[in-house]
Amino acid sequence: NCFCFEYFPNRTVFSVSGDAAMLTSTLVDLNGFNYRSIPYNISWYDPRTGTELSREKGKTLVRGKTLWIFNITMEDAGDYECVVRLPTECYKKVALLIVNHTNPEECGRPEKAQQVLTNTATSFLNCPLSDHIREVDNYSIQWYKDCEPIVKDDPLWNRFSYVSHNAMELLQVEVVTLEDHAFYTCTMTFTLEGLSGRISETINSLVNVEYCLEPKVVEPANEIIKADLGSSFSKMCRVFVPSVGNKHCANLNWIVRENSISKINVLCSQKGNLSEEKEGVWLERSLKFLMVEEEDFYINYTCKVSSDRGSPSASFTLQPTDPNYLFPIGVLLITLVLVFTVSIVVYHHFKINIMLSLRRMFPCFTAYILCKNTHGSINRNMPEHHTVHSQNGNSQ
Repeated sequence: NCFCFEYFPNRTVFSVSGDAAMLTSTLVDLNGFNYRSIPYNISWYDPRTGTELSREKGKTLVRGKTLWIFNITMEDAGDYECVVRLPTECYKKVALLIVNHTNPEECGRPEKAQQVLTNTATSFLNCPLSDHIREVDNYSIQWYKDCEPIVKDDPLWNRFSYVSHNAMELLQVEVVTLEDHAFYTCTMTFTLEGLSGRISETINSLVNVEYCLEPKVVEPANEIIKADLGSSFSKMCRVFVPSVGNKHCANLNWIVRENSISKINVLCSQKGNLSEEKEGVWLERSLKFLMVEEEDFYINYTCKVSSDRGSPSASFTLQPTDPNYLFPIGVLLITLVLVFTVSIVVYHHFKINIMLSLRRMFPCFTAYILCKNTHGSINRNMPEHHTVHSQNGNSQ
């Protein structure tokens, strides 16, 4: 006897006639055993007949944890039992397949997922078939808007483009308008071990007129800011979020070394315009230091924005201010000017007293200077004809 996981909800799969369906077992995950080291096998059964399902030409295929049913009819609806057998244990669980009637007046599937496009922005619709894409051998995707196929490279669909990323198939819609509110269907045509099938999912796309776009960090600007040691300091993080409506869609936080900073003071948000064309919201948050300490220098302080439209960030580095050499140089020059001025004034007022003091302190040196000056004056004042007369007398 196998243990039945009845207290876990049954996996329900919806399909329509003509499509394929993929039923996946979750028993391996629910049981929690190490399926990489413990041998096990998975079997699928039809509880109505008690027969084990295996590869049936053009109808069923068991591959790993999944049961594939091709070319579904209304008679295929019902429970399907999955059994996982271990060397000493056995578990079973039921998956439910619901086959819906299609509405001739609708092109999409009766069961619809809901996704949101952002008005005036570039948005994406995600095809809900990623799990199926990972299991098949080859596939191709066709998107429909209501009943119209979206054709690649067609000028009529120039705002729409197919985007593939890993196992995700996206429909990109540029400059979304209110007319883009519609039913979008992604149809996957695939092959699996030689079998061909088709699976479709329909998305009810809503257009959100209240929206936010990618935030823009205005301050800080990845700069170096200098502050005095021991002084108070504050820096504002200013972010502009282009948006319409009152939707709150971004949060700010100051971070240092990947940790939030406790020295912060949150300011109120206010409406604003970044330009004449785009309206939005200004968000501000300040970083305050009551007193700058040595350990605060040479660290990157980052303002990080958290938003579903992007998470930009910007930072600044705090450094000590450069030494100010102008003040001591100015003081030195002023002192020299004052000393020179005072010396000139003192000399003019006390010139005679200074000379007398020098004569008393250095009499020999003073006498020499006076004698030299006296003889120099006599020689300079002697008449030239006296010298000539002496020369004439000698010649006689």
